[in-house]
Amino acid sequence: NMRKKIGILMENTDDYNRELIRGAYAATKENDADLIVFTGSGAIASNEVDHDLNKHNMSYSFANLMDIDHLLIPVSNLILENTESKKDFLKSFRVPITTLNYYDSEFSSVCYDSKQSIKDAINCMIQNGAKRIAFIGGDEHRNGTINRLMVYKQALAENHIRYNKNYTCYCPDYTQHNHATIRPFLKAHPEIDGIFCVTDRLAYCVYDVCHELHRKIGEDLLISGFDDNAQSNYMAPPLASVHADSALLAYVATTSSLSTKNKLSHETIGTSFIRRHSIGSDNHSEDLKNLLRSAFLDHLGIEELAQGVTIYIFDNKIIFDNDLRDHMAGLITLLLKAEPDTKNLQTKIHDALSQIITIENIKFLDIDQLNTTFTVIFDYRRRVYRPDHEKLEFLSKLQDLAFNEFILLYSSLIASLNSMNTNKTITLNMISRLSLNVRQKDRIYRLAVDTLNQINIKNAMLLIYPKELTYVRTAYNFSCPDMFFLKGHVRDGQVVDTHNAFFTVNQLLEVFPGDYKTISTISFNEHQYGLLITDASPDQLSDVEFLVSQIGNTIYITGILENLNLQSITDELTGVFNRRGILEKLTETVASLRHDEFAYILFVDLDHLKLINDKYGHDAGDQAIKAQADVLTEAFPRDLVGRIGGDEFMVILKTRYPSFIATVSSRIEESEAKIRHSRHFKFPFRLSYGMSVFDHNYSEDEIQRVIDNADSFMYQQKQQHHRESDFDEIGKN
Repeated sequence: NMRKKIGILMENTDDYNRELIRGAYAATKENDADLIVFTGSGAIASNEVDHDLNKHNMSYSFANLMDIDHLLIPVSNLILENTESKKDFLKSFRVPITTLNYYDSEFSSVCYDSKQSIKDAINCMIQNGAKRIAFIGGDEHRNGTINRLMVYKQALAENHIRYNKNYTCYCPDYTQHNHATIRPFLKAHPEIDGIFCVTDRLAYCVYDVCHELHRKIGEDLLISGFDDNAQSNYMAPPLASVHADSALLAYVATTSSLSTKNKLSHETIGTSFIRRHSIGSDNHSEDLKNLLRSAFLDHLGIEELAQGVTIYIFDNKIIFDNDLRDHMAGLITLLLKAEPDTKNLQTKIHDALSQIITIENIKFLDIDQLNTTFTVIFDYRRRVYRPDHEKLEFLSKLQDLAFNEFILLYSSLIASLNSMNTNKTITLNMISRLSLNVRQKDRIYRLAVDTLNQINIKNAMLLIYPKELTYVRTAYNFSCPDMFFLKGHVRDGQVVDTHNAFFTVNQLLEVFPGDYKTISTISFNEHQYGLLITDASPDQLSDVEFLVSQIGNTIYITGILENLNLQSITDELTGVFNRRGILEKLTETVASLRHDEFAYILFVDLDHLKLINDKYGHDAGDQAIKAQADVLTEAFPRDLVGRIGGDEFMVILKTRYPSFIATVSSRIEESEAKIRHSRHFKFPFRLSYGMSVFDHNYSEDEIQRVIDNADSFMYQQKQQHHRESDFDEIGKN
């Protein structure tokens, strides 16, 4: 396979990481290469950051073993520790690396150039009346916090505002769950009238606290974020933010890695500040009005104007799909050109919107911006048509028609998404509940594969190591398993038989179909059980990661239960089944007999245990019983051995061939002789046994009768041994 393989490490399934994958995949498709996503979890931000970063995650290490040509690493997302920890982590990879939004002279990099955008955010707040602007960041040692704080200070200085250290708030992490830090900060500084947040998620937390404190965002408190997450436009009011496109970041990095032949390169991509109502102003309508006014004055053609409006609608959005832009330009052209005599107008508008408002496209559509665009377009056309009342009336009907179709399709899409999410939640809840009742590992594998199929994963391979591994990353290396056993398989949307297949690590990427795959480790803390390879889209990965964790948890719990059950049915002295265990196995064996199978039971007794205990002590008696168990497990290695009690043992043999009966005595005698020779007992050591048989017609009610028969035959042999030997001399000496 001559196709190049690009790997990317993913910390979690937030917008930033999903967009990284989308951008990298767009670049690999354009360049006829493969993308492999290694999923995991980065260091958990807490008061004391763990120094053994990602210490239980094996998936990243597989990037060294799977013939990857180049690896993309969002370093600051994965590692919250100091520079040395980051450098050690990067040096652990034996493949060429490009770091994302993290600069190190030893590795290629693609970084945001966000300095001017941050200044624009600060300047905009100042222009709208803010004078006491606070800074809310994550951990004060994290690169993003450090760099953005530096630009924040520069922006204040350029506006002749002195930096006030008291207006700086550091949170443990970048998430929206920092109420315990942000709430007391805002309460202590009610005079603050502007806030710049290092991430949009921190801004969402500020929103929550402001609502609690009855502070009006966009009026008495201006707020800006950084990232421009999809959710930001739907906040109330919409959140102004620095747009930093992670899809473009990964796209540029991937394209560069495929073209530079692993030479070091350092590139930057621009960012832009998106004004919204949280800073007291909105650039939607005014910018569009200016665009239309210029087009009118320049006598621009309708098609060219439609292209300009489309560029405006998708400004700052990296789509990698010209079809959506073409569909939008077609709709805008229709709205600009439609006249009273245009035929099938409703159908044309419906068809155009149907190609735009889809599940795949929804992430690129700013609904508020689309509403504004439609409104401005119709206002523009009204000014052109004045004073033609007939055409003005037509425009009103056209506007109503366009908005109605838009609302109906959008509402239908949201209902469909809600239904899909509900069904998906039900499915994932189902596996969560069912997995608690699983007592056999094979059942959890089947349950997991069925769930993958139900959540529309088209291709998946669930692979288990030959034995459980314990993994804690210390020197950034590990011993790769020799093979992986295929325990579950979904191919082209269908669950298929695994046929007991196994693969080496070098085969995994070749046998899995397609140019895109994700690799997740199945684990529970340091206990490592296997891998799950899928073609799950970025939007599906959170469900896959939940499923992977559920599989790992269930395997771990099942293992504990199996050990507990094994202890409950295992004889403490000998290690074979105890009475309960061997009788359970007997019932299972009899129930599983087919018409041509038989189950033989041996009842085995140690001759003269009481006399051995009396003359040589109970320790000698225990040695004799242990030896008895060893004789039987060696003589019948593939069969079931259990201790009924005292010196009474049972062996269960399942077979189609009665001819083995002739070998039973010789097996026991040879094993006895070997044990006597190796252990040099002071006392005579000999076993007596009796045999009985079940066929598939026996019922559970007859089990005790068959056991009694074997016991009776054993007793007869014991009596024979007494007559043939001088065992009774033990008691006389």
